[in-house]
Amino acid sequence: MQDNSKIEGHIHYQLYGESGELKSEGFTHNLVVTEGDQWVANKLYGGTQGAIIQMVLGTSGTAPAKSDTWVNGAFANNGAAAGTAGSVAVGTIPGTLNGIRYLGTFGAGYATQNGIAEVVLSNVTPGTAGTEPATGQILGHGLLSPTVNKGANDQLVVTYDVTFLGA
Repeated sequence: MQDNSKIEGHIHYQLYGESGELKSEGFTHNLVVTEGDQWVANKLYGGTQGAIIQMVLGTSGTAPAKSDTWVNGAFANNGAAAGTAGSVAVGTIPGTLNGIRYLGTFGAGYATQNGIAEVVLSNVTPGTAGTEPATGQILGHGLLSPTVNKGANDQLVVTYDVTFLGA
């Protein structure tokens, strides 16, 4: 018997301008990293690692690697839950019981950066510099394509779906 169970991530981003017009959008997949595998195993046996409730952006276009522990191109105020103009809502994916949806909103005046190219899900909030905290894990790491140039008055919305697939 062969079991093809896996965790799969689908990412959809939308960049809105000051007047609410859609400026760009993209779709991509993620790589579940080693820390993510370990985090899931920890949760399945009742471990105490913190919930994955943060979304962090970066500027590196380097392909995600299984060994990644953070975004490769950190920048200031790059975490959706790190400041007052960002938020992450976590819930189920409508119509399915085997998935989790993370909805990250990076509002006007927050995460302003050219060349945003990557996103991770984490259980820790980055500091204001956006660098990796001393503790915590990431679940998955994905590249945004095309890259995002987020102006000061733009709003970036990232929908990151994580689906658990059985055989």
